[in-house]
Amino acid sequence: MFKVSLSSDDIHRDYLKTYAVGFNNSAYFSTVFRKHTELSPKEYQQQCQLKSSMRAAK
Repeated sequence: MFKVSLSSDDIHRDYLKTYAVGFNNSAYFSTVFRKHTELSPKEYQQQCQLKSSMRAAK
C-alpha cells in the first residue's frame, strides 16, 4: 500500500492553479493537460525544473 502525503498547502495551491485557468475540477484539468502535453502536470513541472537547472549550470 502506498501512502500519498500532501500538505493542505499543496492541495490548496493546486486547486488555485486549476481554477485560475478556468477549470473547476483538478482531475479533469489533469486529464485535459495530459491529453495535450502527454505529461501529467507534475511531470511537466519536473521537466521544466530540470531544463531550468541545466540552463543555470551552463
